[in-house]
Amino acid sequence: GGYMTYIHKYSSPFIFANFNGTAGDVDVITHECGHAFQGYLSGFDKIQEHREITMETAEIHSMSMEFFTEKYMEMFFDNADKYRTQHLEDSVFFVPYGTMVDEFQHIVYANPDMTPAERHAAWKKLESEYKPHLDYEDNAFFGKGGFWQKQLHIYQFLILQLSIKYILLE
Repeated sequence: GGYMTYIHKYSSPFIFANFNGTAGDVDVITHECGHAFQGYLSGFDKIQEHREITMETAEIHSMSMEFFTEKYMEMFFDNADKYRTQHLEDSVFFVPYGTMVDEFQHIVYANPDMTPAERHAAWKKLESEYKPHLDYEDNAFFGKGGFWQKQLHIYQFLILQLSIKYILLE
């Protein structure tokens, strides 16, 4: 895993990553370099909203960098085409999930008074549309639409936004 942060004092992005000698290392470094490139480009912008982009927008840069660097994969792998194929397959499988997450966020933010059961029902409905092959077998919580809570950024930011709303209304 890894992450990119921006060090304002030095006007510089910084990548921290731990590597274990697998193809995942290449995924991490190319992905985080995309974040770093975006951080470098927007780090000098005087408008804060341009520097502090959304998580979804940040993924455009990072996932694009993964593909921009594919022509250099021979530097990392004896069989670079195998890596490219796997990377493309992983990316194609991600698209329905990423789209589902985005639609779920639109639904929940447009309906902030939804109950936990209604949020679970919305997620379950989206799963049936975007990923109908899923079968959670004996996991009742995920089977009832609770998997969205496993995606930490959704859960953290959703709960934060709802908490702020209720604090301001009181």
